[in-house]
Amino acid sequence: MIFWNQKEVLFSGISEYVNKYGVKSVLDIGAGDGNLALKISNIINDYTAIENDNRKIENLRKLRLKVIKGNFPAVKIAKKYDLVLSSHSVPENIEEIEQFLKEACRLVKSGGLLLIITFKGGKGDVFKLKEKLKRTAEIADKEHFEKISNTLRKLGKIKIKKKISTIKSDKLRDIIKIVRFSLGNSKNQELKKKIISLMKKHFKTNGKYLFKFEHLFLSLKKYGRQHAK
Repeated sequence: MIFWNQKEVLFSGISEYVNKYGVKSVLDIGAGDGNLALKISNIINDYTAIENDNRKIENLRKLRLKVIKGNFPAVKIAKKYDLVLSSHSVPENIEEIEQFLKEACRLVKSGGLLLIITFKGGKGDVFKLKEKLKRTAEIADKEHFEKISNTLRKLGKIKIKKKISTIKSDKLRDIIKIVRFSLGNSKNQELKKKIISLMKKHFKTNGKYLFKFEHLFLSLKKYGRQHAK
């Protein structure tokens, strides 16, 4: 049996911002399958998801959530929100990050908040595993995070918080499936063998595999004459 508390950790972190800033409306870029989206919608008055995957859109609509279909930032949105959220949905292509973040910030109300959540730049077990594998992806992740943080700093003052989610399982294959996806090149059998060896050596305690992900929450307050309402 696998245990992963990522959704709970993300929701707890997002809730802190909702409560602190009195958020009533949220635009969720890349909302996913609806598990986290539904929880967020239950603590605010106005929730809107942006999603381009048809299966995920169907799930979101079954939950009676408002969905805008399209790729961000290409999709046109006129309304502004108290909180614009991008949870692990910033483009992987570093050339697309600046436009993505600028458009996301534009959609934040005066006095509202832009919240970006990412693994990039984190020092969780994925980072440690990449170091042991001597993966060049570690360098790419650093560049990706620097692009995000530097772009946000051009838009305003940012604050960074760290949250840890944990995967636990007594079956190695459960962990491998998730970890290989995080490392990329998931069909590489040689990579799989190396990961298995390292997992057994460094990430097994009392008969269970334990793997931690560090989520970085980057928040930017959009200052203006009015607080988010």
